[in-house]
Amino acid sequence: MPGARLPRSDRTRDWERIHAEGGFAWRDVHPAVLALGESLLQAGSRTVVDVGCGIGRHAVALAQMGLRVWGCDIAAIAVRQAQSWLRQRSLGGGACAADMTRLPFRPESFDGAVAFNVLYHGTSAQLGWAVAEIHRVLRTGGRALITFLSDEHPSCGTGTPIEPGTYVLDRGADAGIPHHFCSQAEIEGLMGGFELQELRHVERPQADVNHWVAVGVRLPGSGLLPPAKQESIGRM
Repeated sequence: MPGARLPRSDRTRDWERIHAEGGFAWRDVHPAVLALGESLLQAGSRTVVDVGCGIGRHAVALAQMGLRVWGCDIAAIAVRQAQSWLRQRSLGGGACAADMTRLPFRPESFDGAVAFNVLYHGTSAQLGWAVAEIHRVLRTGGRALITFLSDEHPSCGTGTPIEPGTYVLDRGADAGIPHHFCSQAEIEGLMGGFELQELRHVERPQADVNHWVAVGVRLPGSGLLPPAKQESIGRM
C-alpha cells in the first residue's frame, strides 16, 4: 500500500548478490559519458568521480581519454572488477567501496562526476542525499552527468509501493531493490545546486529505456537539501 515501510534490506548484501549473479556487467560506454569527458578535457579539467561505477565501464573509458578517475560502488565485488580492469589497462585512478549517500571524498575534490543508471536505486530521500553528495565533492564550476528514472517508465507503479514514486520491483536483475521514478519538476528541484545545461528525456521502449539525462554545472554554496527535508531523510 502507498506509504508502506521500506522492507528491511541490506543494500550492500543485495548488490553483492546481483553482481555475483552476473547482473549489470555492462561494458558498453554511453555516448553521453564520452561527451562529458570531452567537455572536461576541453575545459582543462582532469579529475572525475564515477558514482556507482559497477565493474568500471565508464571509469575505464574516461581514464583512457586521459582523465584521472575514481570510481565507487556499494558492491565490493564490482569494485574489485573495476580495479582489475584499470590495472590491466595500466590506467591511473582507482575504485573503492562506498554508498552513494556517503561518498568518501573531501569537499570540492573533483572537476566532473558521472552517475549513470545509479541514483534512482533507492528512496526519494536517498536520491536527494546522493545528489547533494555529488554537489559536495564537485568543485564550483564542475560538471555532473546524472540519469534519473522517468515516471513515464512502464515499471512505474508496479511492484510494492513504499512511498510516492518509489516501488520495490519484483522483476528484472535488480528485483527487490527500491526504484524511485522522477518527474521533470522533481529533477529540477533535486538539481537546484546546479545550473542545468541539459535535461533530456530519453525513451527507447525496445531497450526498456525511459529516463532523464541531466548535465549540470555546480553552483557555489552547500547544495544541501532544505532543512525540513533533511530532518526526514534516512541515508541508509
